[in-house]
Amino acid sequence: MKTKKVKVITCDRITSRDLYELAFILTKTACKVESIEVTEELGKPSCIVTVSGEKVKQLQLDYLNNQAPVDAVSYRKSLSYIRSLVYAEMSKSRKQGGIQ
Repeated sequence: MKTKKVKVITCDRITSRDLYELAFILTKTACKVESIEVTEELGKPSCIVTVSGEKVKQLQLDYLNNQAPVDAVSYRKSLSYIRSLVYAEMSKSRKQGGIQ
């Protein structure tokens, strides 16, 4: 009888306010946007985005250490995607009487 090797996938979670960092992570791995929280920072609205996925903590370290090569077209698409999510959440917050 053969035994099967099961690959255990660990799911990391990070938070960031940096859209460029988030676009890099979205470009490099399949991850899930867990939440987008609108807060106030220095009197202005700001968003904290939480993402989870395989190796996102390592990718965050790579980004912070200037080890972040990506395909330009894929990166542009990821940046556009994360911007649209963040701006939609900020707009929704304003309409609900949240942070101006």
